[in-house]
Amino acid sequence: LKPPTEVVEAVKLSLESGSNNGYGPSTGFVTARQAVADHISVPGGEVTADDVILCSGCSCALDIAISAIADAGQNILVPRPGFPLYTTLAAGLEIETREYNLLPDQDWEVDLEHMES
Repeated sequence: LKPPTEVVEAVKLSLESGSNNGYGPSTGFVTARQAVADHISVPGGEVTADDVILCSGCSCALDIAISAIADAGQNILVPRPGFPLYTTLAAGLEIETREYNLLPDQDWEVDLEHMES
């Protein structure tokens, strides 16, 4: 699968400039975060680069999200069936997971009756 010429040229220019070689900031380069902020902002719901964290993958993003919403000894709700990594990451932070059902015959909607019980 050959990448578009524009992508190859952009990567080449970046490497030759030396400005982005090596380790970047743990939250992502400001210019990249600003590009994301500009893309997702809407009138009345503006986002700045300071509101954006770029992660190296899903595991990193989930770890940050879980640690932001709960502390050790607390619990979070996770879907069943769901991504096993939710429970793995939560356990490492000493956060309990409690499952709620999804309804496969209803486009995987949340089973609100089960969640309320």
